[in-house]
Amino acid sequence: MALLDQSRQPFIFEIPGPRYIRTMGLIPFASVFVPIGFFCSKRGVAWTLHILNPLASLPSLFVTASMAVALAFSLLILFPPRSSLAQFEFTHDCAKFIPNFLLRLIAEPATFAAITQQSTEIILCHSIWQERPNGWRVIVRSANGAEHELGGNSDLYLSLSDVNALTEAITPATGLPVRVVIRRTLLHGAVEETPWTPPATKTNTLMGLGLASACLPFVGGIIMGWLSPRPVIVIAVGLVLWLCMMLALFVLARTDPSRKKLPTLYSLTTLVTFSATYAACFVVTAYLVHPH
Repeated sequence: MALLDQSRQPFIFEIPGPRYIRTMGLIPFASVFVPIGFFCSKRGVAWTLHILNPLASLPSLFVTASMAVALAFSLLILFPPRSSLAQFEFTHDCAKFIPNFLLRLIAEPATFAAITQQSTEIILCHSIWQERPNGWRVIVRSANGAEHELGGNSDLYLSLSDVNALTEAITPATGLPVRVVIRRTLLHGAVEETPWTPPATKTNTLMGLGLASACLPFVGGIIMGWLSPRPVIVIAVGLVLWLCMMLALFVLARTDPSRKKLPTLYSLTTLVTFSATYAACFVVTAYLVHPH
């Protein structure tokens, strides 16, 4: 049971996004400055500035606006404001979860769980619902078996270092022991609880590679638009890039069967949407580089 020692220092833990998601912020950043540097070296700075002048033509306006949006998106991913992050707060008498900025915009409230003399432990729980990862949550458990859950609706991601930091700091702040578990909700509704074990590092590496493959239609379309080869080569390169993306997703699914698909990439895994993205980048780039 908890000993309500008011001299305990509170503990606040800000929850960063997954590393592979933050790495994705480099992709729009590179998609802006790599083409600019390439065109400056091939066509000169004056030509590049003219092409990027939003008042020069409608395609130039489209490209400049797209680059501005890409840079803003990249900076938000790489350097998210601290006020936008989700966070847990632990004190001697309360555990609190504050959702991230996007969830607060749609009126997701902060949640609290009182820590009383009847509280026996705090559980860090990695939830899996029917073989699909369902995020992390904090559970305050009482002596009568009652549980108060925090963060269950936010699909939280915690890395190994995050889990270690929480387990080391929660007990000094609350006076309660901490357990880390995995709870699997099976197809027939039963819940299976097992001790949590650290995941293999290669899974996160492959996840990052899979997400990075999302830039293939953009990079391929820009390069082909600048080179302007024969149509059969443009189509062949696009098909090869699409197959590379499908291969990356296949390897990722085989490595971690619990991930049936990646929602971030799913719209690009069909040949139609991949072709539309690839063709749009090709046409815009070809028009800017070879206007006549």
